[in-house]
Amino acid sequence: LLVFVGISWFVLDRTVLGFHIRAVGGGRQSAYTSGINILKTKMLAHAIAGFFAALAGLFLAARMGSGDALAGVPFSLDSMTAVVAGGTNFATGVGSVVGTTVAAFLITVLGNIFKN
Repeated sequence: LLVFVGISWFVLDRTVLGFHIRAVGGGRQSAYTSGINILKTKMLAHAIAGFFAALAGLFLAARMGSGDALAGVPFSLDSMTAVVAGGTNFATGVGSVVGTTVAAFLITVLGNIFKN
């Protein structure tokens, strides 16, 4: 998990692709005016998001010992809460990988405390 968080942080905060993704999220017209290929950037962002969704599904299936299409339904609210608590703006999608990771960790810990 820490390896993927580190790679995600590096790509979004230290590379041209991350700059382009943040620019498109912040305002498509401004990004287009700056010379950023909007379609390519959106396709790459969706491909990366799909990769991480598939990876999360594999981790969940491995943890449960079986595959079920509805196994991740209870985690929808927790994942959205972690993104918002981590400081990501839903309107633009601009946020922090580290903030979201810390918020997800805190939500997991609080959930485990309140279950027992």
